[in-house]
Amino acid sequence: MKFVLNTSNKSDSLTGIIQNLRSFTDTVNIQFTEEGLSIQTMDNSHISVVELIIPASWFNEYECPESVILGVNINILSKILAAKDKSQILTINHTQDKLEIHFTSILPEIQNIVLEKAETVEQTEEPQQTEEQTQKKGKGKGKSKEKKEPKEPKPKEQPKLDSKIYDMHFEIPLVDIESEVIDIPPIDYAAEFSLSSLNFANIVNQLRLFGDTMDIECSEERIQLYSHGIESGKMSVEINIDELTEFSINEGERLTISFGLNYLNHISAFHKLTKEIELKICDNYPLYAAYNFGEDAKVKFYLAPKISDSD
Repeated sequence: MKFVLNTSNKSDSLTGIIQNLRSFTDTVNIQFTEEGLSIQTMDNSHISVVELIIPASWFNEYECPESVILGVNINILSKILAAKDKSQILTINHTQDKLEIHFTSILPEIQNIVLEKAETVEQTEEPQQTEEQTQKKGKGKGKSKEKKEPKEPKPKEQPKLDSKIYDMHFEIPLVDIESEVIDIPPIDYAAEFSLSSLNFANIVNQLRLFGDTMDIECSEERIQLYSHGIESGKMSVEINIDELTEFSINEGERLTISFGLNYLNHISAFHKLTKEIELKICDNYPLYAAYNFGEDAKVKFYLAPKISDSD
């Protein structure tokens, strides 16, 4: 198994996913097939499920002659990926009982080009007087002016010579993880809508100041999110349906469902992947949330609703 990413935005996306997965689990099985990469994992409390699907076409290079499942420590993998420079190519391959990760320069000669350009600019930046400025010299009303000493030019910043980016190579051992793939059947959700992922993350962060539960009230007329606590008070946010990218709900449906804000905070932390988050809700079923980050690549979440004490 081997894959290559030579664009910084895709490398950043993969790094962000791995870093945020640490909120759900410490270890995870990554399945590689001819079709692409996939991950399914559950948090330690068994309240939420995360699924990552990245097709082979999303990678710049992808080779997987036979299916393989690799167990890795997410914390170690996250630290390694965070060390990559934006100008480097990311290559990951599997050999025997370890995972190899390589960061290599895209263009090793970039630094020399930058230095040459800096020297050229320095040589051509000397100010030159125009003919009009030359003629104006000496024209005055007979008053002698003190000759000003020319100011010493400020020393120009020299390009840093110690900023060389070195190729780096890592090996991490594989771990045996006992886990079964959960078969999640399709659900006919009562309400579906999409909104700004950043706005949703901001709302969740603000609601957490007032309680540990987010209540969703959804109808054909409005969507309202609120949280409250005995000592902290109450906060509510009404989302204008006209501002949603997509919205659909069963005719006459009125939903009131509660979810844990701590888990919603983990889900909203993926907001940098894409501008929108897709949400689906239905009574007595998990909330569905998804980020589609291009070329059929997506990360999906299933979050169990909170059961009130009165139920």
